[in-house]
Amino acid sequence: MAAYVIFIREKIIDAEKLAEYRQSVGSTFKDHPVKLIAANGPQKTLEGESVDDILILEFPSYEAASNWYNSPAYQEASKTRLQGASFQVYITEGFAAK
Repeated sequence: MAAYVIFIREKIIDAEKLAEYRQSVGSTFKDHPVKLIAANGPQKTLEGESVDDILILEFPSYEAASNWYNSPAYQEASKTRLQGASFQVYITEGFAAK
């Protein structure tokens, strides 16, 4: 069953560090089956507080998503993400359509 990693960027702290993260994160997908579902597109807050950006990644399973997020390569890349902006990050499992 598919799983999703959802990044919600709340505030940019250091644009240069965030750009550095964007340059490095792509290489962390090399050994992981990931599909970019949504990123950097138009968005509208319907309820709650507005956010800067939303990114959604799809993986074939919860385990695959966890493996990518916890991989040494991503954990190293995420250091610059944390210096560049404040985020909320979630992992959630999808459901089988019936």
